[in-house]
Amino acid sequence: MAFGWFVFNGNNSCDGPTDPANYCLIKIMPDCICGNEICAIYAEINIVCCKMRPCITSQLQTEITIAKLTGKPSSNVLLKNC
Repeated sequence: MAFGWFVFNGNNSCDGPTDPANYCLIKIMPDCICGNEICAIYAEINIVCCKMRPCITSQLQTEITIAKLTGKPSSNVLLKNC
């Protein structure tokens, strides 16, 4: 299993942050300033149709939801200001 950082490039409404299509794999952990919007996630790399996408597990979905609600990042979910 390989893991990597994925930057969020979708919108933060509804299911956007839990949709793997809204993320792009990046080479290094991004610098994100704390805020209340999803910046990036650390997840297992899943190859779908020749594109690197994050494998968003139920645990990671929970971390994303908690981070958005509390404004507190986790080790796998980074936040940014709008």
